[in-house]
Amino acid sequence: MADPTDATKKTDFSVANVSTGQTRHVTFPNIDSVTVGPLTSVASSWVRFIGPDGVQNRSQPAFTDILGSIGSNQNNIPSGKTNYVDATNGNNTTALPSRFDRPYKTLNGGTGALANTSAGDEVNMSPGSFAESGAVVLPANVSFVGAGAGSQRLLQLAE
Repeated sequence: MADPTDATKKTDFSVANVSTGQTRHVTFPNIDSVTVGPLTSVASSWVRFIGPDGVQNRSQPAFTDILGSIGSNQNNIPSGKTNYVDATNGNNTTALPSRFDRPYKTLNGGTGALANTSAGDEVNMSPGSFAESGAVVLPANVSFVGAGAGSQRLLQLAE
């Protein structure tokens, strides 16, 4: 095929990828159309619209672009706060809930992480050895997260 006003503008169809003995059908809609040019895959990007010139306009989706809701069985996101515990860098006096940069030093005691933990919360312990007095009792419905098996040790202090 060629442009009727400019013979140097040409196009052709190739059936090189069609298997032997196969017939492929192309149906044209009863409208003027433009083909869409391919793009390489872009991480975290989706096609928002295709312009009249066939160019794909992409962007990173915003949270508001996604409809629906997440079910309780689809996540392990704690519904409450996260209390971080770090035996080396923690300080029970200056610790703040849900602030990994302001961790508790201990689990127990009147000012330890467990004293400030309730149902729906998470206690997240960094690797290390934790000197604790008394029994460590995790409140009901509290998630306990560590850095992996064997990465934390609880040491019982003499009373």
